[in-house]
Amino acid sequence: MIELIKAIAEAVRDESLHLIVLSRPRSKESAAPSRVSIRPVTIGGRLLYQAARRIGAQEIHENIEPDNLGAVVTEWVKLAFDQANAFTTDADVEFRRKRGKATVRTSAATHKASNREHNKTRQYIVPDNRPCPFLIATGIMSKGGKVRSSRQKKFRQINRYLDIVNDIVKHLPVDREIRVVDFGCGRSYLTFALHHLFTNVLNRKVQIIGLDLKTTVIEDCQRLAAELDCKGLTFQQGDIASHSTDKPVDLCVSLHACDTATDEAIGKAIRWQSSVILAVPCCHHELASQIRNPNHDALLRYGIMRERYAAIATDSLRAKGLDALGYRTQVIEFIDTEHTPKNLMIRAVKRTANNTSDEALSEYQRFRESLGIQKFHLESATDLLGSG
Repeated sequence: MIELIKAIAEAVRDESLHLIVLSRPRSKESAAPSRVSIRPVTIGGRLLYQAARRIGAQEIHENIEPDNLGAVVTEWVKLAFDQANAFTTDADVEFRRKRGKATVRTSAATHKASNREHNKTRQYIVPDNRPCPFLIATGIMSKGGKVRSSRQKKFRQINRYLDIVNDIVKHLPVDREIRVVDFGCGRSYLTFALHHLFTNVLNRKVQIIGLDLKTTVIEDCQRLAAELDCKGLTFQQGDIASHSTDKPVDLCVSLHACDTATDEAIGKAIRWQSSVILAVPCCHHELASQIRNPNHDALLRYGIMRERYAAIATDSLRAKGLDALGYRTQVIEFIDTEHTPKNLMIRAVKRTANNTSDEALSEYQRFRESLGIQKFHLESATDLLGSG
């Protein structure tokens, strides 16, 4: 059963689940469901899963939120069915219970994608089946414009990122080129995507600097930018703390910068008075060993719980700190990357008036004190408490 639910959860996350069928009902009573089929549907722009329960000659429909699907299937199988089949893009998974013994079998995928009748096919900023130079060059798309099956996750991640950036474009300058620094750009799939959005989709002039510590990565990215003739896109080797510029930076991006490097990136953006900050934090080590709260001893004594609590606490302090420093801040979900489950993004837009907030600062300080921490790098990076 665990293998089945894991496969369903992964397929929900990747949006690659086509069909679930629950069969072999345990009860023969007329009021009991004889079969349930579950398919993805898009309603009002939202992906849901529609369950059709067959009871006698009647079929009852209900829509299930993606996050709840695994729990719903688990409950139905435990109470009412001895067989469950999940059909995904990658595989068919069958759960079967017979004479009290449960087995799970995985085989090659047999089902094609189902139509989501309630809405049109999702329109991506970078569409499938249309050649896109940077996606072809990075191996995500074939020369004919078809996204490779093994790169569907990365393709969706890129489009999710572009949706987020597209939402904040209205907060960037309109009377000159847009200036961007991408801290810890890595292999730069998203940096190239950002350049594509501004230049090819929005028809804006842009200057983007991709910064990373690894010289070989920077050399590869610079070579690719030259091959694609990406005007205004350059890559530099260096660390966040020592990077400087004498020009305004409108958008600061930091995706999966490790631990306090995220705070350094936020600090740079604050000093530059950047209009927008996008940060996807990673590796929350700094506070994990510091947190002290006797009211939470039951939670903090377990290593894995302490780590997760520290991650949430760290990002909550960052978000509230940005609120105090003159930004309107949101914490939103960012789609998983191929190499890390970190999927929270801090999105901060500079307020046009009342640059600082005493109320937000007081809330920040109260929460900080409740954690019992002695040192938080964000404060020295931003001079949040006058400690810079």
